[in-house]
Amino acid sequence: MNTSLITLQNADLSLAIAAHGAELRSLSERTTNDEYIWQRDPAFWAASAPILFPVIGRMKDGGYTLDGKFYEIPKHGFAREMDFSILASSESAATFRLVDTAETRVAFPFAFSLEVDFRLVARTLEVDYRVENRADREMPFGLGSHPAFTLPPSMGPLTDWSIGFDTVEPPTCSRVAENLLASTLVPFTYSADNAIELTDKTFEHDALIFKSLRSTRLQLRHRTQGTRLTFDTGGAPTLGIWAKPGAPYVCLEPWCGFDDSSEINADLFAKPALMRLAAGGTFTTGYKVTV
Repeated sequence: MNTSLITLQNADLSLAIAAHGAELRSLSERTTNDEYIWQRDPAFWAASAPILFPVIGRMKDGGYTLDGKFYEIPKHGFAREMDFSILASSESAATFRLVDTAETRVAFPFAFSLEVDFRLVARTLEVDYRVENRADREMPFGLGSHPAFTLPPSMGPLTDWSIGFDTVEPPTCSRVAENLLASTLVPFTYSADNAIELTDKTFEHDALIFKSLRSTRLQLRHRTQGTRLTFDTGGAPTLGIWAKPGAPYVCLEPWCGFDDSSEINADLFAKPALMRLAAGGTFTTGYKVTV
């Protein structure tokens, strides 16, 4: 495992990214050292911002079939557990890349390249992805982000925090049941200002999953101190919001894809949540965090 960290900075912010998983490890204020990223406490969760590729969430039976063969693949795919190469870095930007190997082809028999750009621009972190299909056939895949934002205990209890949406969302969401996505939507209540108010019970049934997201901008808000950060989803069609119940962080997760349900066909090309990329094609997406 490559344990190296790339550190970036500009006049306002400092950033650290691990080569292993191209995982965002720190985003902090240079003047105050105020940290925005969850610092991987294993008592709650030992990750900080894994990249989800080439699947998101759980697949029924732990995998899929392709051309009559079954392929086992872990929850959220394998990118988060692999070393990325560092293509370029400067004072305030860096690019990481993962390409297929004999190891990845055991779980996902496609030739691909996944590049991740990190850039600091004033008080904003910009993260961009580029997926290239290097195979000679169409490639189904999922791609998602899983950044966890710390909720400093010094700022009070979990109930002081909320997540605001920039657009009115339907009063339902999807939930996980028996390790797969439930087939039916469940009712969901927003506050009067179109926000989710966090409590110790918000995530007692796993993540909140919004499969047809209208909003592109979210705000992490404190009851008395206002907006801590603004999150731009990059137009992702699905949003997951998750934390370990009662933990002092919250994950804002823009996804292109989502978990299987029990009704989903095992064949990879029959899975409706996955993106489709033509042979030789490139797909781009990303997100932004402004503090």
